[in-house]
Amino acid sequence: MALLGKFSLFKGSDRNEGWRPALSLDQGAIGGACCAMNRHGLGQVIWENHGRLWTQTLGASPGAAPFCSPLGSGRDPRMAVNLEGVGVVAWIQDGPEGCSLVGLPMATGKAPGVTACLFSTAGTIHHLQLGADRRGGALLVWTHELDGEYEVLGLHFDPRARAWGAIPVRLGGKRREPVEPRLAMNRRGQAVVVWREPAEGLMAAYHFPSMGAWSDQPVLVASGPVQTYQAALDHAGSLMLLLVQQGNGQRARLEARVHSAGSSSWLPAETLATAQQFSQVRLALSGSGEAEAVWLQNEGSTASFLHARAFRAGAWEARATRLEAEAGRVGEFALAMGPRGLAAILCIVRHQGAHLPVVHDKAQGWRAPGAVGLRIGEAMATPLISLCAQGAIALWRAGEGDQARLRMSQRFGPQRA
Repeated sequence: MALLGKFSLFKGSDRNEGWRPALSLDQGAIGGACCAMNRHGLGQVIWENHGRLWTQTLGASPGAAPFCSPLGSGRDPRMAVNLEGVGVVAWIQDGPEGCSLVGLPMATGKAPGVTACLFSTAGTIHHLQLGADRRGGALLVWTHELDGEYEVLGLHFDPRARAWGAIPVRLGGKRREPVEPRLAMNRRGQAVVVWREPAEGLMAAYHFPSMGAWSDQPVLVASGPVQTYQAALDHAGSLMLLLVQQGNGQRARLEARVHSAGSSSWLPAETLATAQQFSQVRLALSGSGEAEAVWLQNEGSTASFLHARAFRAGAWEARATRLEAEAGRVGEFALAMGPRGLAAILCIVRHQGAHLPVVHDKAQGWRAPGAVGLRIGEAMATPLISLCAQGAIALWRAGEGDQARLRMSQRFGPQRA
């Protein structure tokens, strides 16, 4: 019955304008998931159910029949593809003596390639990150923990040779403190990995695709105590950082910093907001240099409010926009950005013990939020959203334990302003 459920789609209701009724892709012990779309609106979803991975291709039109197939054992899948849907998938595979990192070349709508074991350890793999370039090449970055020491490792996939790097490259040195890298990559294959060193601040290592090499030494990109941070890279190679800093007895400050590729210098930093507390800071950057920053903030109460602020034509908007939830409080949320300033946020909203998946869409401006699934008494978690000019995919988990369901709503066709 569990297998039959993977090939059956159960309709929901209460949808937002332009979004199809919600479907259940699978039921069981649903774990990590990821999704991506190509420029033609064809989508791919990969998820874990009780230690096994499944993939499903989603058609670019309402009449297209989805097809589900197994990928093998594993957990925590990640996927990165170019505009044509060509890229890689990576996941963690547990074994009797540790765990392994597995990679798989993939093109949306086509049969998967050949899996390869990229890295094995008696320790633990954390914070797996992926990025893809316009040719379908990819970078993988992760934290390796072994015997109480942590290191950031990176590995490259060459699409022409269809080959992975021989061994991972260590970015920075080993350390005793946990470290969480952030990978930013553009379509030219340029990449930056940013992480926090407690005694210094934010450090960065650069990847140069023309040489296929990383910078010799990491460089300091933000000094002082940093609570949380995000990084993104545009097509020109300009780096954008979003970080939260807070001095003793001071309000937290959300700050944006841009390193211009044209001038090879940092532009003046800009404070986007101040608050008692920030959480779930997100940053999305288009290839043309447009960005969207989204975060939750509160003033010491139990209520947190969702805010967004856009970066256009080299400048941030004059003020942030507060995005009202539909009669409830925003819990987890996910952000995605597409071409021409398109953006979308999938929020899990809670009100009076019930949960509801809600989407905020943006074309020329933010539209009123709308539900993309049913309001239910069960918990919802791990929202994901992907979009392109021809549509969007929203994913979330409903329920818990062995009876959890992977839910999905899809929008077809260009988004209206």
